[in-house]
Amino acid sequence: MYELKIEVTDTLTPSLCSKLVIKIIQHILYNTRQIPVNYDFLQQYIKGGKWCLNPNSEYGLLPSNSYRNMLLEQFVNRILINYNSFEETFKNLEQEFIESNNLKEIVIMIGATIIMPKKIFRIEIPVLQDCKCNKRNSLQNNLLCVFKDLFNSEKFYNYLSENLFPMNVYLLFKTTDSVPPKSGGFLLKENFRIPNIKQLHIKMKQPDNSSCVCPSVISLTETSSENSFQNVEDSESCWYQPKFNLKGFKDQKVEGRSAFGFIMCQKF
Repeated sequence: MYELKIEVTDTLTPSLCSKLVIKIIQHILYNTRQIPVNYDFLQQYIKGGKWCLNPNSEYGLLPSNSYRNMLLEQFVNRILINYNSFEETFKNLEQEFIESNNLKEIVIMIGATIIMPKKIFRIEIPVLQDCKCNKRNSLQNNLLCVFKDLFNSEKFYNYLSENLFPMNVYLLFKTTDSVPPKSGGFLLKENFRIPNIKQLHIKMKQPDNSSCVCPSVISLTETSSENSFQNVEDSESCWYQPKFNLKGFKDQKVEGRSAFGFIMCQKF
C-alpha cells in the first residue's frame, strides 16, 4: 500500500475543492494520454481563438481547397466536439459542488466499457466548509502544493503512464440522497458498482480542528485488487454520470507532421 500526503494552504470550501478536483481530473486525462496536449494549453488556444489559420472561417481554418486542409478541418471539429463535452461536464460538476455541497466521491474510469475499465481513479470528498475565507491567489497556491507532491510521486506516474490509448472516459459522482443534480447535466446511474480492479484512491481531508486557518490534507493511496478499498455502497447512495459522452482523442499525422503543429503553427 502506498500513501502520499499533500498539505494545501487553505480549508477546503466547495469552490476551492471543485477547482482542485477538476484540475486533478484534467491532469489525469493528459497523463493517461486521453488528450494530446496539456488541458490548460488546449483551453487557451480554443477559447482564445488562436488557431493560426484563416480567421474568416468559424474556427480559423484555411479554406477547404486541399486534401490537407480537409483533414485538418475534420481533426479540429473532432477536437471541438470532445473538448466541449469535457468543458460542459466540468462546468456542471463545479455547479454541483457549489450549489448542492453533497458530493461524497468522484470516480474517473478509463476504458472501453464502464464494467471493464483499464484505469480507475477515486477521489473521496470530505464535508466541505462553507466559509468565505480563501485568500487571493488561493487556487494557484494550493495547486502548487498539490502538484508538487504529485510530480514527486513515482508510483503515481507509473500508474498513470501504463500503456493506454484514447478511450471512453467515465466520470461519476456519488451523493447520499436522491435529490436530482442542481445543474441538470447528470443522469442517475442505477445499480452502479466500482469494478474491483487495481485503482488509485485520492482521499481529501479537512484538518482535525477545521477552521479557516488550518491546512487540509490530501492522501493518495495505491491499491491492488487483493487489497482494495471497501466497495460496498450503502442503500442511500446515488451515483450520477454526465449526459455527455466523454472520449479521449489524440493527435494525428497530416503529411507526416503533427496536426496540432499545422493548426497552432508550432512543432510538438
